[in-house]
Amino acid sequence: MQEERTDPVTDMEKMQRRAERRRRRRTSLWLSVLLPFLAGTLVIAALVAWAWIGGAGDASAWADTSLTFLMLPLLLLCLLPFVLMLALSYGLGKLIGWLPEPLDKVDHALGQVGRGAEKVTRAAVQPLIRAKAFSAAAVAGWARLGEIIRGERGEDDE
Repeated sequence: MQEERTDPVTDMEKMQRRAERRRRRRTSLWLSVLLPFLAGTLVIAALVAWAWIGGAGDASAWADTSLTFLMLPLLLLCLLPFVLMLALSYGLGKLIGWLPEPLDKVDHALGQVGRGAEKVTRAAVQPLIRAKAFSAAAVAGWARLGEIIRGERGEDDE
């Protein structure tokens, strides 16, 4: 068995590609993590310096400022559903302006389906209602007949 020999040119190219990938990763890390972090830190430091220079040196002002900074992310998160609701409301308004004609056709079709279902339901239930009415009339008639045979008088016989 022969050992595989690597080509020195290929090894050099691989090392150069690795070095290029490392450089791109460092650049990506700088742009996506470190730069925003440093920019945010500088903005907060500038706001603190501005508040301090402006004469806001008492504890109440600092507490108010800190509370504002603590609430700002929450306010931004609450703003997203609000904007989403506004967008949905706007879209619904546009949709309502477009839909009346197609909805009239759908309403007419659903009305026909509803009327047909009502007819079928009435036709299906009618025999049951008649049977129940006949049964109730028969029970009442037999009860009255029993009263007459036993000689009992009803309230309306007097």
